[in-house]
Amino acid sequence: MNDDLSIKWTLANPLSIQTDDTGNAWNSGAARDIAAMSEDKVLVATDTRSIWIAGRDGSSFPVADDVESPDFWCITAGLYGDDHFYAGGAKLYETNISKTLPLLNWREIPVTWQEAPPHSNPYTVSPSAIYRIAILRGDKRMVLATTDGVVWADIPDPPSRPSGCLLCGISKGTPPGTYTWKKAQGLDDVTMGFLGLAVGAAARGEIERSISVASWGYLNGKVLEPMQFYRGVWEGGELVMKKANMNKVEGIDNSLARATTMTSCDAHPERMYAISSDDGVGAPAMFWMSSDDGKNWTPSMPTLNHPKDKTFIEVCGQFGNSQRPCNGIAASRQKQDTVIVVWRKGALLVSEDAGETFRLTDTDESPHIHGDVHAVYFDPTDFAGERVFIAHDGGISMFPELGRDASKVESFYNRQLATLQFQTAPSRMFYGGGGANPVDNGAMIGGLQDSGVVTSSIQPLIEPWRITDGGDGFQTTFLSQGAALWNNNDETHPPGIGIVRHSFWGPTHRLVVPTYIPVWKDDPQMPFPGGLPQFPGETVVFASVHAPGWSNREGENMYAVAAKRSSIYGLFYTEMGTQPRWEFLAHFPLNDNLTEDQIKNKNWEPWAISAVASLDGGTIYVGTNGGRLIVFEQATRLAREITVPLRTNPWGDTNSVVNRIVVANNKLAFATYNIGRSSRPGASYSGVKEGYVLRILPPHAEVLKALPVDGYYGIEVAREPEHVVLYAA
Repeated sequence: MNDDLSIKWTLANPLSIQTDDTGNAWNSGAARDIAAMSEDKVLVATDTRSIWIAGRDGSSFPVADDVESPDFWCITAGLYGDDHFYAGGAKLYETNISKTLPLLNWREIPVTWQEAPPHSNPYTVSPSAIYRIAILRGDKRMVLATTDGVVWADIPDPPSRPSGCLLCGISKGTPPGTYTWKKAQGLDDVTMGFLGLAVGAAARGEIERSISVASWGYLNGKVLEPMQFYRGVWEGGELVMKKANMNKVEGIDNSLARATTMTSCDAHPERMYAISSDDGVGAPAMFWMSSDDGKNWTPSMPTLNHPKDKTFIEVCGQFGNSQRPCNGIAASRQKQDTVIVVWRKGALLVSEDAGETFRLTDTDESPHIHGDVHAVYFDPTDFAGERVFIAHDGGISMFPELGRDASKVESFYNRQLATLQFQTAPSRMFYGGGGANPVDNGAMIGGLQDSGVVTSSIQPLIEPWRITDGGDGFQTTFLSQGAALWNNNDETHPPGIGIVRHSFWGPTHRLVVPTYIPVWKDDPQMPFPGGLPQFPGETVVFASVHAPGWSNREGENMYAVAAKRSSIYGLFYTEMGTQPRWEFLAHFPLNDNLTEDQIKNKNWEPWAISAVASLDGGTIYVGTNGGRLIVFEQATRLAREITVPLRTNPWGDTNSVVNRIVVANNKLAFATYNIGRSSRPGASYSGVKEGYVLRILPPHAEVLKALPVDGYYGIEVAREPEHVVLYAA
């Protein structure tokens, strides 16, 4: 098998999601942080799609497509010019100013340091995630708050930049310097690391600024690691941290504090603020203020002066989850009493009296904003100091005048921010897929993280993506006659989460008549009369039948195959092809041989179907979350086990899963076989590091050895009369 270099991939749709009728309001994929480039351009660090330049005019451009780890938490300006930036997440990157176009040349800065525990040999540590970056301009130092501690390094002198002219030729810049990392002293070892980071006042002139950090509080059963503030100063070439004093206030339980973000005022760095989550209820636990450079912290529960009929906790909404906080805070650069908090709600909580009272912006119904806000940023290019950006699950939004007038909020920055996060089954599995309509060229459907199910058409004109259903969009597909299937987790639509829905495709490039698909003939052992849902048990999976040829007893053609737990279903239409319904086809004894540990732990259903596929409906391929493959023949009602060379346990290998199956013909199929699904700290999604592509020739399967061992998320075939073209990603 060889790479086909004649195939060129291009972005199918450069537009993002239009959220209004006028074309002024737009959402994209999740953004984590923002750094200003100019009055009308910002750099955006995204959740899974690297770094982009976004313009107020709606133009966008990816600038770090080639980095190995495109999953970011933070971004900040560097020391050496308006094209010098740092970005942190799974790795730390810097624009390489020794290149002609630094913004298009990001280099990784390895972050490692030596740990030397007592009575043990030293070892090297590298963080799983970099949460925050602080630049000390006078000291020419950088401080990182990470999953594995707080570290710092001197910033090396800048390399010489490339220069050139027509007469003297072009000279290359000198290579950039290296960073030597040292761990801050005096910090306790904590499970979740350090999320909060703020720069304090200078000890001498503009140098030796103090550093304040907050550990990420953690509770596991009865084991509590309370959140703790620390303050660090520079002593003998080391960053030495000591625990700050955390005052007790009647009615506030400091032990509830978990994820804590911090900020300080540039003009008055001794003034600091912080906000902590209470993971138990998903809301803020308390607001903190320090007026003495982080030495003493006092908690409070702020009063809301607008609206007056809600509390501060009520308007914040839920927190998010422990590894992806919707928890942000920023102090004004000039005014020490002005501070903004962001949380789940798509809004700003603005205080202009040092956090005693807050005002909620009137943006509940604004199409310019998305919920789940991760960062808030005061624009340094705004002379008045009142222009604010937020980074959220729908991209970025800009609030002029501290958001006093909700009609002035802008989101045009997202118009061509092509960062949509397509996901699929299981939920939050990146990278995901979508579907192309076989009867309407250019029509597409996909499921997005937190932006629902979206559709678009690029023929004859490119149209923006439109949201069809909310929440997290999961699986999507078009059927052979052009109808669509999808599911999501939007709880606003009864009867439950993740039930598969159906809609016909209209002539205006929109889904019409959406309905839940009932189960007409059900599995008597595991019935789902209301429809096939995501829960309970393993999520439902489904796939289009590409060339329907199998009919049920009523003479209705089968257009899709689905699986829930250990059973498979077919999709048929009644009422002259207008009413879809599921019909039970077969049940497989996947859990008939439980181990002693599974019985002891009451794990009665460790194995379930994770992938299905069929070309014509008569032959159905089935994959499981233990790595098994089965082929089922409708005509004979016989199921055959397919041998899989990668699997060691006949009933299933833990952490192995068949995620996708595609069928070339009834005697040839392909599957992705992935091992070890996990998510790194700070990631909104999960992925796999080891994966294979299998060629299935019943009753055997073989590994395609020409492909690299890597996680595989997409697979498709182009069926030609004489051969099959396989695509894997």
